Amino acid sequence: MQRDLFSFERDWYEPLRAIRSLGSQAPSIAHQGELAAARRQHLGQFFTPDAIAAFMWSFVSGWRIDRRIRILDNSVGSGRLLQYADPERHAVYGIDVHAEVIEQCQKVFEEAGFHCEFRRAGMEEIHPARFDIALINPPFSIHLESPHLQPLGCTTWGRYGAYTSALSHDYAVHQALEAANIVVALLPLTTAEAMAAGEQGDSLKRRAAGLFELPGDAFKLEGANVRTAVVVFDRYRDRPSDFVRAVVQDLAEPGPNLGLHFEERSYGEARLRLQKLDDSVPFITRAVTGDKSVKVSHDGRCIRLSFACGFNEAMVLNAVLVKRIYSSDGHRLPRGFRYSGQGMLDMEAYLVQDDPVRAFGQLLDRIRSVGGEPQLAPGFMEHFRRRMRRSQRQSVPLRHVAWTTGAGSQDHVSGVAKETHKVDATRWASPLIKAGAEVQFDREADGRYQYAVHGVSYHLSVDELNARFVVENVSEGWEVVHEGLCVRFPDQCSTASTASNSRKTRSSLWTLPSLS
Repeated sequence: MQRDLFSFERDWYEPLRAIRSLGSQAPSIAHQGELAAARRQHLGQFFTPDAIAAFMWSFVSGWRIDRRIRILDNSVGSGRLLQYADPERHAVYGIDVHAEVIEQCQKVFEEAGFHCEFRRAGMEEIHPARFDIALINPPFSIHLESPHLQPLGCTTWGRYGAYTSALSHDYAVHQALEAANIVVALLPLTTAEAMAAGEQGDSLKRRAAGLFELPGDAFKLEGANVRTAVVVFDRYRDRPSDFVRAVVQDLAEPGPNLGLHFEERSYGEARLRLQKLDDSVPFITRAVTGDKSVKVSHDGRCIRLSFACGFNEAMVLNAVLVKRIYSSDGHRLPRGFRYSGQGMLDMEAYLVQDDPVRAFGQLLDRIRSVGGEPQLAPGFMEHFRRRMRRSQRQSVPLRHVAWTTGAGSQDHVSGVAKETHKVDATRWASPLIKAGAEVQFDREADGRYQYAVHGVSYHLSVDELNARFVVENVSEGWEVVHEGLCVRFPDQCSTASTASNSRKTRSSLWTLPSLS
């Protein structure tokens, strides 16, 4: 079925068509040894030819709903992949490292009436979310290094730690799949085939709907000679066998209908979530001294770490703070929380554990695991144990006395079944207890009563017990449910009582002067 690719007049795009990519302006290389220097110069920027852009757009052009469709390009260049969008139907978002083209894109798209957002940034500096479609032609084989890289399937260990290094075209696809429901990506042929075959993870293979190998001269006008393919990823595929592999002979023909699962609903506003890394001023300025000591102290409820060596500081903080966190669903994070490991520097987090000292020891082990040597400040453990005791007292319920009737007040009771019934009414083969049969019950700490039938233990609540059985050794009256603080901490209670009596005695010595 021929699709309507040019339903919107594209005269508005003409100012951007005159912009030339950095790659098309760079001199040709004589041998592979010049490749790395050339990439640093042109940043892998080669704009998408119109014919390829139209072919990629054909996979998503037929989607029409009552809201704006949100489209992302995480290396937008001059917006070639977005030129077929309609301001009445689409909201467009893009980023690029080239300041001049970004400024031009923002100006031209705004004047055309689009709801749009274009930012100067690299794909490693954004965490996009809630997009419907991603149309991408990322730079090929550019090495990315940033602490803001998302921990995706293609990220590896880098100079900022785990998940901080990746290749640009791999990362662009994984990022787009994380951010959008439908992804149409222009990639090197070898990479496209590896992703479709599942070599970069089963999740990519499960979402791959089609791979379309482009003609060898597709980027001839851009001065690039590389075999490329368009890969289309769906939200999900009903059957993996529906995957389409084809060689494109004529780019003027639209792509086949892949039966993509477009999403009608909206889950909130699309966001680029720019995470700028300001490396103009180093975060850690301490000199590298080789001193591995880490002083552990406290400031109220906060645990403070002090260092004598900058390298040791970087290693320990990377291990403790773990990674940068963001609110992906719009839920507000606690004030001041930016890293997933910040809870390890909150003393209250340890006080609610079953064994606070052991839990705190795990923080010290984490410091040691990266070469740090933790040294507790004088008085730290005394303060920690004092906070533990206070927390334990605060968690004890107040004294609670309740009036109970029937079996609720006895630890061991016997009952006679009122009528024949199943032990477990939800099971067809459950054993029976006949009317008049006597059963012994033992009360447990949670208030339920345990009994055994044919060697198997069962439980009943107090109400169920009284409803099914006539309980013989019953009693009623006031029962202490919780003893309270005075019984749990008698020494503190005695001290507090003595102090209270002393205050009362002193207050009784005060008398008003007589009026004579």
